[in-house]
Amino acid sequence: MNNSQKYFLELISSQINETDVMVSENIIDWCEIYNLAKIHSLESIVFSAINKLQNKMDIPLEIYNKLKKKLLFQMKYNMVFDQNADKLIDVFNEEKIKHIVIKGYILKKYYPSREYRSMSDIDIFIDLSDREKVYKIMKYLGYENERQCDDVWTYKKKFSYIEVHTTLVEQEIKQDIDFKKYFSNPWEYTVSLKGDYSYTLNKNYHLIYLLVHIAKHFYGCGCGVRMIMDIAMYINKFGKELDWDYIWVEMDKVDLRLLTQNILILCNKWFDTNLDFEYEIEEDFYNKLSETILTGGTFGFYNSNFRIAQIRNDIAKTNKKSNSVKTKILKQMLFPSYEELIKSKQYSFLRDKKYLIDFAWIYRGFYQLKSRGFGSLGYLGSVLNSENKIKEQNETMNKLGL
Repeated sequence: MNNSQKYFLELISSQINETDVMVSENIIDWCEIYNLAKIHSLESIVFSAINKLQNKMDIPLEIYNKLKKKLLFQMKYNMVFDQNADKLIDVFNEEKIKHIVIKGYILKKYYPSREYRSMSDIDIFIDLSDREKVYKIMKYLGYENERQCDDVWTYKKKFSYIEVHTTLVEQEIKQDIDFKKYFSNPWEYTVSLKGDYSYTLNKNYHLIYLLVHIAKHFYGCGCGVRMIMDIAMYINKFGKELDWDYIWVEMDKVDLRLLTQNILILCNKWFDTNLDFEYEIEEDFYNKLSETILTGGTFGFYNSNFRIAQIRNDIAKTNKKSNSVKTKILKQMLFPSYEELIKSKQYSFLRDKKYLIDFAWIYRGFYQLKSRGFGSLGYLGSVLNSENKIKEQNETMNKLGL
């Protein structure tokens, strides 16, 4: 990591630990600090830190004002978002729909300031038997059904994006572990949140879920600083209340001990969680892992192509040659199936009209060129020339135990 990347993490650490913001003795690239804050959706917490450095460091006014503007927007966004989320939870209670609220909406309450933890959606788990009832409620409340995947339906209204899950883990993470089965009955691990029908996961199980969620992102395209920050903040919040003996037993069940050790090492090194353990990490791998996370953005997608991870995973599962898998992926990219297209609202015109799929492909091609320009061709090119990237990702996955 360079000095600016290290200072970026120091700024965040000072705010979640409520400690003094230290003046850096190194030359800091404030443009890089701003870009890191932006791609990781951490502008508000970074502004809170640098606001305490006025007259102590030479922070460019343009960058200061950009970060301040984002904080003010975040405050407005949070107010409307929280109102919509609270209303939704109240309606679910009134309609007697059991549900579990997870991740960001719960986590941001643990931060010294709710604005520190940005979020774009609320994740809610329901029983599959309630899905159609929830669909009608969401339509009544003014939400549009954006996408219907097998295990998660998404809804959107201004300032609010809702993901309604019927499983806690939708994607495969490790070939030999059935994560859907492991999380098949989350109701056993809930605590009351509000009313008679709103729940969240208990403190130990929620941490286990968050760590598995990070594994899912690493297995896909990567994870960002905010996910590691969440774990550090969670540990700061609950401290000795966490049953680490139980947590380690469960992480062994899902074969994620090595990943968890690495995440906790990052929490210690980046955010001073002061966990007492003897885990070690090779200096070269620590630097490489830190660089990967820092440059990957909130969900690891920044300057990356998730299709390369898909190729890597398909090769591992099928033992097919790289070129064969690339051809399959390229075909999926250029000519997605009818079933895949109708999951998106953008292609709702295709529903029950499969004979229009050729027109949908042509429309999609022009839309991609219009919205992405020739960058979309570069995206295809990165799939064709992905050998080195696949090798690099495999090395990282192996050291993370994935």
